[in-house]
Amino acid sequence: MPGVRCAVAHIGAADVRVALSGPTYLYGEPNTFGVAATLAAWRDGDSWLSQLRPVLDRNAALVHEGLPRGIGYRVPEAGFLAWLDCRALDLPTDPHTFFLEKARVLLNDGQTFGPGGEGFVRLNFGTSPDLLRDILGRMREAVG
Repeated sequence: MPGVRCAVAHIGAADVRVALSGPTYLYGEPNTFGVAATLAAWRDGDSWLSQLRPVLDRNAALVHEGLPRGIGYRVPEAGFLAWLDCRALDLPTDPHTFFLEKARVLLNDGQTFGPGGEGFVRLNFGTSPDLLRDILGRMREAVG
């Protein structure tokens, strides 16, 4: 769960467990809120998750239908993040800056994800359909 600073992983392969068993300070420390949120998710999260999945599926389809022409996108198999390939748009600047300035849409800059991220942005579509339609409309208008 992003933002709560608490994660749990089950690693079955012994050699992978050993490789990841470095100093604990590399992984941070859970806080009280993170532990409480994780426990609540384990105890009470099934219903919420079963309601969330169809919403995310619909939003992923909205992204697919509503993106400006020329942006490459493959519907993700899971999650709420869309990796958008803007290289074919031939924008005057990087896509992060372009959409921020021309559409007032803040996307994650692909360059921050490492080499090969140039020309890409990441869109979080874990929001209301109305807000997502507005975002996509402003992006289409900016591209023209």
